[in-house]
Amino acid sequence: MSYRLSPEPGRLDVVLDDDEDILGARARPQRRRRSRGVHLLLAAVVLLALVGTAYVAQVARGTAITYQIAAQQVREVSLASTAQALGEQLDQVQSAGATSRRAAGLGMAPPTRWTVMPAPPAASLAPLVPVLCALGDRAAGGC
Repeated sequence: MSYRLSPEPGRLDVVLDDDEDILGARARPQRRRRSRGVHLLLAAVVLLALVGTAYVAQVARGTAITYQIAAQQVREVSLASTAQALGEQLDQVQSAGATSRRAAGLGMAPPTRWTVMPAPPAASLAPLVPVLCALGDRAAGGC
């Protein structure tokens, strides 16, 4: 800050430097502090909004997963009861009484006399002799 005489008699002019105000305080650093405070406050609000949004998103995802788990549990109980009912139905179908009733429904009847069939004789090379002769195997005999 400097002083100079005014062109008017009895008057003194005060000349301020670029960075001083009337009281002699520096104006620019105060504005910087104010703008820094505003910027810090704005950054804090933005950060708080982001954290809040992330929290709400995680809670929503957790809720959705909880509903999916509940739906899967209901489906599992339904499938278990269906499997039990089908198992009981299969047991009824495979029972001897049900088989005989179905056979009677098709016109089948139990045999009046049971016959036991003897086992076929041991396999011999006799049926294969013509084939072996055609292939040129003289050791098969009969060629």
